[in-house]
Amino acid sequence: MEFSWLNLFLVVLVSWFSGALVMRLGYPHVLGELLGGIIFGPPLLGWIRGDAGIVLLGRVGILMMVLFIGTRVDPKDLVKSAGGALLPTFGGFFVPFILGYFAVTHMLGGNTNAALVVGIVMGTTALVTTSRFVTDLNLLNTRLGQTLMAVSLLSIIVVLVFFSAILGIVDSGGVKLGAIALVLGKALAFLVLIVLLGIYVFPLLGKLHEKVERHPGSTDELTVAILFAVGVAFVAEMFGLSFILGAFLAGLFLREEMFEKDTFANVLSAVRDAALGFLAPIFYVSAGFMVSFSALRNPALVTTVIVVSLLGKFLGGLVFSMLAGRKWREATVIGVGMNARGSIDIIVAGVALQKGIISRDIYTALILSMFLANVVVPVLLRAGRDWLDRRGELARVAVEPPEVAPQGAAPATA
Repeated sequence: MEFSWLNLFLVVLVSWFSGALVMRLGYPHVLGELLGGIIFGPPLLGWIRGDAGIVLLGRVGILMMVLFIGTRVDPKDLVKSAGGALLPTFGGFFVPFILGYFAVTHMLGGNTNAALVVGIVMGTTALVTTSRFVTDLNLLNTRLGQTLMAVSLLSIIVVLVFFSAILGIVDSGGVKLGAIALVLGKALAFLVLIVLLGIYVFPLLGKLHEKVERHPGSTDELTVAILFAVGVAFVAEMFGLSFILGAFLAGLFLREEMFEKDTFANVLSAVRDAALGFLAPIFYVSAGFMVSFSALRNPALVTTVIVVSLLGKFLGGLVFSMLAGRKWREATVIGVGMNARGSIDIIVAGVALQKGIISRDIYTALILSMFLANVVVPVLLRAGRDWLDRRGELARVAVEPPEVAPQGAAPATA
């Protein structure tokens, strides 16, 4: 296997430096990592490259990043947030999904499989990025901030389930009634199995971990977390679904009650450090390697993807927030905030590109739309917050939203 320690050193250095620089400017760490991969990687300077070792570490980075996101989502919070956020989540996903599917198949001449993936990427609201924007703009104790956090929580479930199902449909021969029924049946069986394991079996494994004799300074909390992630990811692929869904569900069921007092904090810390400190940045930098500026020779494709992505998400959030009972001004700002990107969407697009479902040009257009969204959204969200405040429509609430650590920050214990 081709591998260079120098190349790995440079990739980690670029991820650290570019991520830190972008965060100082008030933007998510992932933007800097992607930008570093584009500038210093094959698209421009070519100083770093995606050798086989980087590809492997990047794939493990996906696993650890999704596991980390799963650990920061509490199933109880999903249930509590479903009420007021259900309609905005539905509209914010399906409106851009349908528009993206139509744009690829009827305007850009793409095939059905690519259209399905593009629709999913367009329908994503990134949890990590949303939490960063909401925290930076002091929206944690507002109804607006809580809604955006709840939508991003629910969006993870919707996106991962749909993407996993679509990968199964693609692998089984395309969009056919029989293939769809088979994949949906497998997905339902998998979800039921993992829920049962998560409720009844995983806690027993956590208790078993506590009984194993360990040497002083043992770091096997990370080992236990990785075993959960890899095991459930393997089961997901056995059911013809994506390993991403499996890793997320493993994190979702990795709960405090599985371990003795204070142990769970060590588990979260270990997962966070492995994911955010090393492996996930490698993936995001390598995601920048796959950008192709040849896409700019097709301005119709790039413009269509960007406009449909941003406008579809905005309209879906606006209309369905109003249907949920919000006033049009607050619904407008919700629609703007739901365009926060830069986590699961990059992972989905990267996996789809590696599998040959989408082209590099489409992948590049999706990455550009993500960049533009994350540059514009915090500015517009700040203006929207001030607008609502002046109109007396920035509703304050006493209950804080589900606690999610922004990328690059230490997560609190559950």
